[in-house]
Amino acid sequence: MAAAYAAGRVTLEEAIVAAYYRGKSVARITREGSMAALGLTPKDCETLLEPLKDRVSIAAINSPESITISGDTDAVQEVSNICNSKGIFTRVLSTGGKAYHSFHMREIGGIFETSTRQATSHIYKEEGRRAVTPFFSSVSGHQLAEGFQITPSYWRSNLEGPVLFVPALEELVNHGVDLLVEVGPHSALAGPIRQLEQAFRGKEKVFPPYIPTLVRKRDAEECMLELAGALFNDACELNLGAVNYAVEAMTGKEMKPRLLSSLPTYRYAYGDSLQHMSRIETEFRFPQYPFHNLLGSRVLGASPRAPSWRNVISLDSPQEAGGLRVMQTAQISVACLLEMVLVAAQQTVPSIPARTWTLTDIQLPNALTLEVEKDVVTCLHPDVDEGSFCFEITSIQGREATLHAAGRVHSKQGQPIQGSILDGQITPITISAARLYKKLEATGIQYDLPWQSIDTVHANPLEDVYRCELKETSLDRLGTLEACIQLAIMSSVTHQQSRDLRLAYPVSIGKIDITYFWNNLDLSAPHLTSTNQSREVVKAIDLWDTNSQLAICLKDVRLNSLDRRIIEPIEYSALQSISKPDYTAISQDSISDMFPAPVFPGEKTFTKVHRLASAMVVQYISSQTDNLTKKTSESLSETGRNFLEWLENAYAQIPSGSMPYGQELTAMDGPARSKLISTLYEEVSQDSVEAQLMMRMYSNLPGVLNGTVSAHDLLMVDGLLHKLYNSTLTAAGSMIQLRRVIDLVGHKNPSARYLEIGGGTRGATREILDVLGAWGGGRRYGSYCFTDVSSYFLSGARDEFQKCQDISYATLNIEEAPSKQGIEEASYDVVVAANVFVPCLLIMRARTDTDMTGPPRNDLARRDASQRPQALEAKWEAYPRGNCTQSFLLTHLPILQRRKQVTNLVLADH
Repeated sequence: MAAAYAAGRVTLEEAIVAAYYRGKSVARITREGSMAALGLTPKDCETLLEPLKDRVSIAAINSPESITISGDTDAVQEVSNICNSKGIFTRVLSTGGKAYHSFHMREIGGIFETSTRQATSHIYKEEGRRAVTPFFSSVSGHQLAEGFQITPSYWRSNLEGPVLFVPALEELVNHGVDLLVEVGPHSALAGPIRQLEQAFRGKEKVFPPYIPTLVRKRDAEECMLELAGALFNDACELNLGAVNYAVEAMTGKEMKPRLLSSLPTYRYAYGDSLQHMSRIETEFRFPQYPFHNLLGSRVLGASPRAPSWRNVISLDSPQEAGGLRVMQTAQISVACLLEMVLVAAQQTVPSIPARTWTLTDIQLPNALTLEVEKDVVTCLHPDVDEGSFCFEITSIQGREATLHAAGRVHSKQGQPIQGSILDGQITPITISAARLYKKLEATGIQYDLPWQSIDTVHANPLEDVYRCELKETSLDRLGTLEACIQLAIMSSVTHQQSRDLRLAYPVSIGKIDITYFWNNLDLSAPHLTSTNQSREVVKAIDLWDTNSQLAICLKDVRLNSLDRRIIEPIEYSALQSISKPDYTAISQDSISDMFPAPVFPGEKTFTKVHRLASAMVVQYISSQTDNLTKKTSESLSETGRNFLEWLENAYAQIPSGSMPYGQELTAMDGPARSKLISTLYEEVSQDSVEAQLMMRMYSNLPGVLNGTVSAHDLLMVDGLLHKLYNSTLTAAGSMIQLRRVIDLVGHKNPSARYLEIGGGTRGATREILDVLGAWGGGRRYGSYCFTDVSSYFLSGARDEFQKCQDISYATLNIEEAPSKQGIEEASYDVVVAANVFVPCLLIMRARTDTDMTGPPRNDLARRDASQRPQALEAKWEAYPRGNCTQSFLLTHLPILQRRKQVTNLVLADH
């Protein structure tokens, strides 16, 4: 629509009306759909979609090797699974359940066309239109005739049909253009245009240059001026007056352009100079590098082997120099000092691509405060190795010099850096970054908003590891460097002791590595990980980009705290023997001692949630007492019958006192209980995903029981089910216990073969693989098979665990024979069913363990093989079903091939 308006084919009013009614009409679509991007040619995509052509179709031809498909959700997912299995790029797009540019749009196509035609019937005339320029349509894929009139039916075709971007662009280029300019908030078409350019080069055809208008994470004004410069250099007609137009921010008055007389002069001829100039004059007239806001300018006449830079820094300096206050005093951050060293080294070392920068033995003895302006000098002195320097940053006042930073800096060509922390997933315990910044401020460290780049912090209390995502920042490397320092301060205490956070700031850093491909990193969604050694020393901090490439690594960050305590050095031997309990010998009585309940905040919230659940059960069963017999005789869905049976059993436990708060709630009348439910929900809904899911089920309970409402669909809305398994305190507590159990299993049998039943949202999977070293650092498993009853969850698992070795994926319905579903029996050692209600226990052969050859340890092993299934079923029936609602079941059933005996069974309930 914007292109049609720019070409003069529609008026501004027509474009706005069409855009408005398009959005309004699409909102009325009731059919669920989906879209996905595929790395296929149009011909290959048509062949792939032929069996599903009635359910999914091509929605856009983005490039010669990129297609977007659109249609029914299950069909799109099926195509995506096929592409994944063949190694073809695929990504399901977030479209809010809408299948744009497909047959789904026909549902509202007529409404859209009629509404637009009625609203614009009075303006379809030539008046108001500008001179028409050539217009190449992505609807037809060709140039529109000069007299072609764009009407609402054209916009309907655009909505219902595919976007033919490549045919339209190819015809546009063949028509003859000098330059391609993309108008938009980001260079989104750079990739498709680059692929088309390669196709043209293969045919030895000329392809015009491409220039975007705006680029994400870059200053918009700078991008537009760069575009203007490129257009000017290509001899395009340009209104330089409009380009240079500016207004004062405070008054809004136009600013008159003026000649920049402070620019250094330059030569018109680059041969031998006929005028003799001294070295100092040459350096003054022809500076090699511009002034840097932090480092300043190079001191004239200094030795090329030991250069120095000087700058006067004050509170009036640019944003890079400010942003930090310690005890209400403005101070230059550690990141600023490190940036000064890096820029100085880059200006000194010959410009060689692919350099990895390493800073070692960094000492930060005195803070560089800005209560008054400071004369700051940065010096480099050659070290022993080539390309290596010792650095010093000092401030000079009168005749006194104060040292603020010292150490060594050197570079190596093309050497990747090695991280110190395993980039694995951690337990879903989250800490608000905003709250942590407030705690830092309470200690005396205050960051301005642009420097608060940390988003959400995740903690792993078992391994003292923090992980956090970073927001987009305009400070680039400077902001990410200081984010590393911020995380070091925050992770100096454990997540449960954040209230003990005290004033601390680095006084030394052992080593910093910065990757050589910094400028090519995708930092649209970077994240940090850190691990602490003690309160005063943070062992390591790693910064990873969006594609899991290591960008920065800090080691041994020593913090100076007001609470200075002498820490005795810990002696670590080269080889250390690790002893852990044998889980196969654990008795039922010792389980509680070995796996104590995790301690984490939210106890009061849990109490209210528990009371809310009991109130809902009592309220529903009490209100249906007269109709229960009738309802039982009615035709309920299988899910409804099971759910109703569970509700009745829970209600029947009230006289014995087994249901918490049951007797108190039954003493209340219906209106009082209803009010109590509303009150409790208002108090806990913001903090408890469990409460939100419970209220959603309670509000729709009649429909769930009779089958008119899908319980699964209710839980999936807004991603609440995913949150339940990944980001709640309940999940965090159970995952801590899961990690403890798996750690013992992996320690005893590091080559065990695992089968996970009902992997779903992968909350337990990532914890298990992390403990077993799937991301590195000592692998402790032989193979791992991720299964779920629905193939919907398999693609997400493949994407997340693609870097892990020996991981397989399969669909598995545990209520049917596994052998008929491609799961080989007698081939797994450990069966995991986390947060899954398993109706029966799989018995599969485990490899022979020599330490299990003693006498049978339990009554199951002592029974005859023919009696064992009935004994297992009896134990399952006796197992308290009610506890399964907030529990996970871990079954480890090693069965000796020789003796055919069950040697161990561990049921861990939390």
